[in-house]
This record gives sequence, structure tokens and C-alpha cells, in this order.
Amino acid sequence: MAITIVQQPQTLNMKRSNATFVCSSTNVANAGFKFIVVVKNGAGTQIGKYYIPANPQNRLMFDLAPVIDQEVNIDLEDINNGGILFEMPTVSNEIMSGSDHGFQKFEVEFGELFEVGGVLTEGLNLATADKYFLDGATQYKKGVRYEYSEFMPDATTKKTWLTDRELSSSSVADAIHIKAGNADKGVICFLNDSTGIITSSATKIEYKLYNASGVQATENITINSTIGIGSPASALVSEKLAFFACFPANVSDSDSPFTANVTTVTDWTYYTFQLTDNSDVGKSRLLVIERSDAPCKNDSAVLTWQNQVGGYDWFRFDGKTDTNIEKSGKDYSKPIGSYSGASFSYDTYDRQKTSFYINNKQSFLLRSGVIDATEQELLSNVLKSQNVMMYYKNEWLPVVVNTNSFQVQEQTAQVKFASMTVELAQDQL
Repeated sequence: MAITIVQQPQTLNMKRSNATFVCSSTNVANAGFKFIVVVKNGAGTQIGKYYIPANPQNRLMFDLAPVIDQEVNIDLEDINNGGILFEMPTVSNEIMSGSDHGFQKFEVEFGELFEVGGVLTEGLNLATADKYFLDGATQYKKGVRYEYSEFMPDATTKKTWLTDRELSSSSVADAIHIKAGNADKGVICFLNDSTGIITSSATKIEYKLYNASGVQATENITINSTIGIGSPASALVSEKLAFFACFPANVSDSDSPFTANVTTVTDWTYYTFQLTDNSDVGKSRLLVIERSDAPCKNDSAVLTWQNQVGGYDWFRFDGKTDTNIEKSGKDYSKPIGSYSGASFSYDTYDRQKTSFYINNKQSFLLRSGVIDATEQELLSNVLKSQNVMMYYKNEWLPVVVNTNSFQVQEQTAQVKFASMTVELAQDQL
């Protein structure tokens, strides 16, 4: 028995992408022939076994992506200490978390079935491949074998951070920029591996805090279990996707590993993060958090959502938020009055119509402040997300986007505002 893998997906893939294997066999001419594909998760547990006939060219065509789709889902909880990721750190220094669900390994074993002496006989595990998946998507326009090299932390020319944001130059040239204020919380993700799944040479994070006079503080932290995730050399798959709580309220938390922050340098203008190696040589583009204080006249609403590259993106809506509650349900009617006594009577306050089922749906119309072209493109991706969270009035809420289109109001050629409607993903009982 002989199976050859003729074509296969790259090692790292997005779950909403094409991940097709092509295999050949020297035994396709035998009676009753079928290819066998066994798929196992990273723990070695079988999640599927498939018997597939050869195509007209005597090849196996097998797309792994639909098989593992429900197995890969971006994490919402800190795997070290529980609680929602966006609130890290909740334990001293642990400003990062790994991933139990958002980065997964799968083992694919190929075999064949055909008649031997009139008896159908299976030959299993004749060829194997290990593949890894993030909870993201690859657009068809990027091609069958799109490489994710831009997210490998091995050079300052690499985007690295798992965000749909494009590079911009508002505070720092050719960097990832996010606008946030002192009270904002959230995470950004990056790949954390030097074992061969990806090619990372980053082992540290450099942090610089600026005000109008320039750099006010520079700090470096090493990526290891002290801050909540293992080093890139760790063999654990759960430590290959890093969630980094990088927003002002996370960095200034009393449990943060950083000393200087937005409360010690109160006139800060922006701060940066860069992945580096042991010699402090940069291995990523800069991530820039620009100061943008929330308005005091109304409550801002923050959306953070699972993006197209397996991480979270973040945006704060500073405009007035409208809340709407819509009722649905069923009523029934019954006659008014008492028919069981010696005479007929009823009270003027008796109820004739009663609800036996009520469901209230709560929705929010979110409005932005002025946005730029980069933010406009970013927000359009919310419509594609399967996991959207909203922070509003001091609580995190699961929501779904029920706007069929993303609305942008252009006041002038250079001044644009955005709005969208989200619905609370919980019934209001």
C-alpha cells in the first residue's frame, strides 16, 4: 500500500479558507478502492473518519477546513486566571494569556480501502500531516496558497500584530495606530512560536512612553510564564497565540508589569510596543497607542471583535448611543367574569388579555466621532465577524451586528462619521 501527498495546505491556515489536500495511490485500480482520511485534534482524539472515492484523475481531493470549522473559536477568557481577556491583568504581572480554542493543531492521516482476496481491507496511517489553524478567514482574491509571512515576528518590516488595521503614519511612520484613552481596555494578538510552526525570533517586548517632549520611559519585558504565556520555544500549542492586554487601563493596572504608564506621565501623547529579540533588535512593526480621551458629555461604547486574521480588533464609538428595546411575544384572551357562582359578576380591573410568552430584544445605535480612511476600512470588517463584544456603561456584552450595511456620513471630503446598529446577543426575559 502506498499513499503520496501530492499537494497540501501550508502549515498555518485560517479556518475560513481553502485547506485542500491532493493525494495519489498506487492501488486505485483495485476493486472497491477508496481513500481513507482520519482527522484528529491536537490531543489525538479522532474527530472524523472519511471514505472518499478517487476523482476522475485517480486523485483524492480533501478540504480540511469544513471539518475543523467548529473546533477553532477565538478565546474570550483568560486561560490562566479566568475572567474576560480584555480585563487582564488580574494577577500580578500576567498581562498576557495563551489560547485554548483560537489556535488549534490537527493531525491528518491518509489511508486506503480495497479488496484483498475478495475482502475489503483497510490500510491506515500511510501518510500524515500536521496543520494549525487560527479563527480567521482568507479572501479568495489572495489565492490558494496565500502565505501569512507578514505576521511572522522576524523583522521590522513585518506587520506581525494580528489586526486588520492597515499601516499608517499619524504619530509614527508605517506603524499600526490605535486611538484610546486612559480608561480603555482591550487586547491585541501576535504569534508566539520558534519551534517551526512559524518563524519567530521575538523573545521580548519593548515599551516606550511619550509626551510632547519625547520619550519619557523605556521598558522591556521578556515573553515567558511570568507575564502569563510561555516563551516562543514552548512546545505547548496553547502558547502559540498570545493575547496581550495593551490598552491604557491595562498597562496602568496595579498588577501590570510596566512601571511607567498613563497615570505616571499624565501628559502622555502616545506609547509604542515592539517585539524584539534578546539583543533588543526589533522584530515587528511598531504598535502605537495614540491618546484620544473619551468625551465626557455621553457614555462611549467600545466594540472589540474577532477579525479576519485570528485576533481581536478594537474601536471606540464616541458619539451619542441610542438604546432601543423591542418586544415580541404571544398573548391569549379569556372571558371576563365569574361563571361559577349564583350570579354573574366581574371586577372593573379584571384582566382579559394575558401574555404567556414575552421576549425583549435590546439594540444599540452606535455613532463614531470623526474617522479617517484607515478606521473606515477597519469598521467595515465588523460586518464579517462572528464574535463581537461591546463595552458599554462598565460591562462587557455579547452583541451581533444587525446592520446590513456599514453607514458612513461624509460631512466634507475630509470629515467622515460612521454608525452601525448592534443587538444584544441575549434575550431580555
